[in-house]
This record gives sequence, C-alpha cells and structure tokens, in this order.
Amino acid sequence: MTITGGQAGNYLLAQPAGLTANITAKELTVAGAVAQNKVYNGNASAVIAEALLDGKVGDDDVALDALTGTFADVNAADAVAPALTLKGAAKANYTLTQPMGLSANITKAALTVTAQDATRREGIANEAFVVEYSGFVNPEDKSVLHTQPVAASVSDASSAPGNYAITVSGGADNNYSFTYVGATLTVTSTVGIAQNSLVKINVYPNPFVNELFIEAENLPANAKANLYDLNGRKLMNIKLDGQAISLGHLTSGVYLLQVEGKSFRIVKQ
Repeated sequence: MTITGGQAGNYLLAQPAGLTANITAKELTVAGAVAQNKVYNGNASAVIAEALLDGKVGDDDVALDALTGTFADVNAADAVAPALTLKGAAKANYTLTQPMGLSANITKAALTVTAQDATRREGIANEAFVVEYSGFVNPEDKSVLHTQPVAASVSDASSAPGNYAITVSGGADNNYSFTYVGATLTVTSTVGIAQNSLVKINVYPNPFVNELFIEAENLPANAKANLYDLNGRKLMNIKLDGQAISLGHLTSGVYLLQVEGKSFRIVKQ
C-alpha cells in the first residue's frame, strides 16, 4: 500500500500484517464439441472431436487433452457424457466445464451368416443345416442374438434327386445387421443301388480323449467332413482316409461333426 497527497512526505505507512486471499482457478468452457458416431463394439466409449477451449488467459500453457466420453448404453444409445480433460503446465490454474447436450449414434455391426453345403440320399428327411458366423464382436457369439437365423430348404423326404437351395433368414438383433449367404443341398438318387450299399457312417469313440475315427461305407470319392463348435464356427476340415483323427488340441466340450450331410454330436473329454 502507498499514501498520496501534499503532506504524504510527513508520514510513514505501516503495512498491515496477516492479510490473505485466494486466487481461484479460472473456469474454462468448450465450444464446438461433436460426439462421433460409431459401429457397435461392445463398449460404451465415445470419441469427441472439433472441441475448442475457451477462456484461457493469454499464452498460458493449457489445452484440451483426452477428447473422450461415454455413451449412456453400450447397445444402442445416442446420449454421450463427455469426459474431457486438460493438459499443460498451467492446467492447475483452471477448471473445465464439460460441454452439454452431446449425442451420437451406435450403429449395428455387420454379421454374415453363411450356410454350408449338404448332401443326402433321396427319401431321407433333411437334417439340421449348419451355418457359420462372421463378424461377432469378441467374445460374443450367436447366444447373444435376440433371434438366431435359420437355414432351410424347400426339399423334403419326397423330393426328387437334384440340387436344392439352402437359404438363411430370420435373424434379428439390436446390435447386429444380417447378411445371408446360401448354400446347396444335393439330393442323390438311390435308383439301382442295393439297400446295403447306402451310406453307412460310424463315429467312435464318443466321448473321445485325443483321437476320433470315422468309418464310412459307400461315400462319394470326394466325401468330406467338417467339425464345428456349438456356435456354428467351423474349426477344421477332415480328410476321410480311415486314419485316426487327432483332436487332442480341442478343449473339453460338445462339438458338431458333419459328414456328407449327416450330423453327429461328439464329446471331447
């Protein structure tokens, strides 16, 4: 403090002692913030762009750091709660007011469902057709779907030999959109084939530990077998040569084995 006036020279000013005051942090606001749309990925994280910091003093070293936020719901949401932060040597001198009213969309992830080709003799009813899924957000599988798609064919036990379309349809879910890929069911003729020459397949042992055998009679020369998990994921193609099939690498559980249109549930111990 100082004194003024014409007689100021005649006086000495004793400064008061013990005075204190606070320098409070200055409030900063954010302008122009826009939450970004994203494809469903199983989490609620959001990205915020175009945010501009407003209110800093001069050339103070302070700026926006993490431009992130959180969707109100991981599944399908539009409200976004921002969680912007500050960085810089002067950031302790400021408080940040989060922008309000941000929103964005979580769009559905694309899921492809592909039917697998199948073969059967005429006069035999269709067995369950196998489908494969591609596009699930890890670690999700078909069990999360509201309605699982179904593979079907117009062919039945009375259908004549020939090729028939296998179509996939009916899937529904809030987080996934569906693309379907069909397959072909081949119905082969039994005309001129003795009853004892029909295809016979024996899978053993079941349950198994490390090795599995597939014995088959009267299979086509290009016969094949495929192994699937219960979520419809193909695990391997199997050559039918009468040799032991090494499956020791599989985890314990139930699997689906398809041999020329015939399906077997096998158990790995």
